[in-house]
Order: sequence, then C-alpha cells, then structure tokens
Amino acid sequence: MTGLEPEQKIIPDPKFDDQNGRTRFASRHQSHRAMTDPEDPQSAANKWSIKGCLGRARTWTRFLLVGITLLCLTSTWSNILAFNFVMVCTQTTDETPSVSTIGNGNDTDIILPPQINGPSKPVHFSTSALCESSLGWPSVFYGHAIICAIFFVAFALLYRNTPEKHPLVTRRESTKISINKARISKKDAKSIPYMAILKTPAVWAVWIASLGNFICVNTVFLYSPSYFHAALGMAVAESGLSSALPAFLEFLLKITCGFVSDKLHCISETNRLRFFNSVAYFGSSVVLAILCFTPATNQMLCFTLLSIATALLGFTTGGFFKAGPIVARQYSPFVTGNVSLGLTLTMIFVPFNGLAPQDTPEQWQKVFWFMTASLIATNIIFCLFCSGEPAEWTKETPTNSKRRILNNSSRIAPISEINPTDFYCDRPIDATTTNPRASTLPY
Repeated sequence: MTGLEPEQKIIPDPKFDDQNGRTRFASRHQSHRAMTDPEDPQSAANKWSIKGCLGRARTWTRFLLVGITLLCLTSTWSNILAFNFVMVCTQTTDETPSVSTIGNGNDTDIILPPQINGPSKPVHFSTSALCESSLGWPSVFYGHAIICAIFFVAFALLYRNTPEKHPLVTRRESTKISINKARISKKDAKSIPYMAILKTPAVWAVWIASLGNFICVNTVFLYSPSYFHAALGMAVAESGLSSALPAFLEFLLKITCGFVSDKLHCISETNRLRFFNSVAYFGSSVVLAILCFTPATNQMLCFTLLSIATALLGFTTGGFFKAGPIVARQYSPFVTGNVSLGLTLTMIFVPFNGLAPQDTPEQWQKVFWFMTASLIATNIIFCLFCSGEPAEWTKETPTNSKRRILNNSSRIAPISEINPTDFYCDRPIDATTTNPRASTLPY
C-alpha cells in the first residue's frame, strides 16, 4: 500500500474480509509468504520461538491421539494374545485348579476395531519371551496389566470428544477438519433410520464380508502359535516371533493399500471396492489352498504360505472396510460398530475343537479349507451387493437441513464464512480487501 513506509513490517492475520464483507482465510501458500519474511530478524525469531514451535506441533495433535488410541486398544487385545500363550506354555500335566479352566476358556470376546491390529503384533513375541524367561508365564499378565494402566492414563488425559474442544487444536484447524463433514444436531442424531439401514443390501454385504475376514484373522492371530508349536514342531519362543510376522505384514499392506485406493481414480468407486476385496479374499484363498497340500515337515514353506495368506488380507482396507463409511456416511458409527461386532461373534465360533482337537497337521488342513470356503463365499456376496455410493437415507431433507449445525463453539468458524478452495489454491486476493498486505503478495 502506498501509505506504508518501506521498512515497516506488517504480519497479517490469515483471516481477512473480502469486498462483500465475508470472512475468508488465505491459502496455506499465501499465509506462508505473508507471514514469514527472511529479512526480518523478528519474524525469524518468532518462527523458532517456543510459541511458534507449539503452533506447528498442534497440527499433529490428532495424529498423536490416534496413535495413543491404537496403543490403548492394543493393550486390551494383548489380553487375548497373552491368554493364548499361557495355554501354550502351561503343561498339560500341571495339576492345578486352573488347568480345566484354561483348557476350555477359548470363548474370550472383545469389541475391537480391526484397523488397530497392526500395533498389537509385538505382543506375540514379547509374550513368548516372558514365557521362556525365569519370571514364568504369570509375568505375562502382570506385564500387560501395567502397560494397560499406562496407556489408559495417557488416553484419559489427551482424549477429547471433538477437535474443537481440544486445547491444542486451533480454530482454523478445527474449521479445516469440518470441511465437507456431515454434522447433525443432537436431536437429529437420536433419530437414526435403523429400519432403512437394515433394508439396505450394501450394508449387509459389508457385515457378511467382515465375518469372512475375521474368521481368518482370529484364527491366525489367536491360534497360529498352537499351529506352529504343535503341528509344525516349533519351539515356544520361535512360535511367538513367527506368529507376529504374518500379522505385521498385513498391517504394512493395509497402510499401503489404503493410500493406493484413495489415489486410484481410473475405475468407479464400486468396482474399486470389488477389486481390493477380491484381491484380499481370493488371493488369500488360493494361498491357503496351496498350504493344505504342503507337508508339515517343510516348516519354512508352511510358515511362508501362511504369512502371505495373512498379508493379503491387508487389501481389505480398500474393500469392505472402506465400503461401510461410504454407504452410511453420517450414520457410519452404527454400520462400522456392527463390523466390530462381527469380530466378537467370530471369536465364539473360531475355536475349532471339532476340526483340530489334537492339533495335528491333517486336522489343521480342515481348518484351512474352512477358512478358504468362508473367504470365497463372503466375497461373492460382497461383490454382488456392495455399493460405492451413499445410501438414500443419508441424504438430507429440507427439514433436517435447516436444523443441521456444525458447532456453536467460538473455536470453529461458521461454514458459511469459509470458502474451502481457499485452503488448497492460490487464488489472488482482491486489492479492495481490508488486508493491508494483500496487494503486495507476489503472484
């Protein structure tokens, strides 16, 4: 502006008012150019000050909370894995009152989101190490109890129900998170269309596909140590590390496939769901069928085939896991919650006492054939009825559209005042804006 002296430095607020009086935010590139001046010592000092560092760190707050949440749920999942290893470590000749309980206590259940399976893999080999140590198998329970307590305290201190209520999330970041997100009032949230959801074939396709996935996941995660130790003849310590590796490979593939699924736009969303789910289910079925014909004397080949079959299930990130939120949108908690219910239900049926009572290689072949049939059947149903479009009951009517709210908190800007394209493009700011540095920004 002509009224400013050359040496005068003005650091504008990223929020500005356009010529129509509407409040907007400058883009991230505009804000960076406007607020950082390499020739200004004061700007450089503020950039690396404690306040400046904390401001940049706030962007990662939600990612930190996700990590802590996963670790907390991992601790709960560890109880099941620890119990399984105690069954392996405990000798059948021990005459204690708990032997019969341990032998029949396979119906432990838990509601656990499937996405957090990855961080729980170290539990396998850490538990086997404790069983083989001088502390004995009781240390497994004490150790995991301490870990659960630590993660619970961390979660209780850092978790907030919404991002705008978190002290480390800025007002602008809360606004960015809320862009294109369906938010309804508490009154509308109570009127969930349960009957419409239950009548939707695409929702049932997601739930049925989850049953096939969790039958295999629970079998491998909970009973692969028994297969490696009893059927293949591995030591207890070796079975712990061996059972952790297949699940860890699945975790890595889930991350990769989720990214690829978001970037793959050459096919429709529905066909994309079918493709990733079919690669996971049919691919794992083929490998499990090969494993059924592999002799148990070849330990390394059996271990490799089971690892590949488990890792291929990581493609489900772009399959039925993604289909649930797409179809249900703002009602996805009900749909995805029942996906986790599928994990619990399969834990009741997974103990294959009738198929493999003595854990012999021949009996485990029956288990693998059952897993193969489950994957093929559930994937066929999913491919026939899945959908990549939101259901009709997710669309707003004129009545509830008027009642819809984002948030009345002062920490989040009203959606009517925000242009979402301002966050992602460098559209020039009109010179008539009240921002004193707007006309001096380089374009």
